[in-house]
Amino acid sequence: MKNIRITIVTENTARRPDVIAEHGLAYWIETPNARILFDTGREGSFRHNSRVLDLNLKQTDAIVLSHGHYDHTGGLAYALQQAPDAKLFLHRNAMKPRFSINGESAHEIGMPEHVCAAVQNHSGRKIWTRQPLLVTESVFVTGPITRVNSFEDTGGAFFLDERGRRVDGIHDDQALWLETPKGLVVLL
Repeated sequence: MKNIRITIVTENTARRPDVIAEHGLAYWIETPNARILFDTGREGSFRHNSRVLDLNLKQTDAIVLSHGHYDHTGGLAYALQQAPDAKLFLHRNAMKPRFSINGESAHEIGMPEHVCAAVQNHSGRKIWTRQPLLVTESVFVTGPITRVNSFEDTGGAFFLDERGRRVDGIHDDQALWLETPKGLVVLL
């Protein structure tokens, strides 16, 4: 596949003064045959940056979620509003309540409630990932990436309950890969 363009919509840093840098992640992927969102960052930065970067979200063919944390799904309701017919690839666990515990404080870090409602009401096709799947020509989602070694950390003190009794192994974690003439490109 030739002529692939990947635009970072939301990330912790920004190279332009008119783009908002914010904790979170969103990629806009353009291939000759499709437009794909991989994650949607946080709502404010995603909305703002997609406009500033002049992305036509109405052209979105597919949206793939890497996992269900707010900083990867916050802009999803807006994206679905812009592209109501887009295919949505996500794992069922992406919509589970999630918490980060720091000392005695529990903070919600899961998919925001209004985003869960937007997923439930999405009129396009929802594809629940359990294994590697074709998203569009030469673009694939891995399905859940299992952690099999003790050194494979989830990146934080994440839990499925506010009291920290049920550890969140982030079992919905998945990546995207693109087949190109020069080899694989993996986004995670």
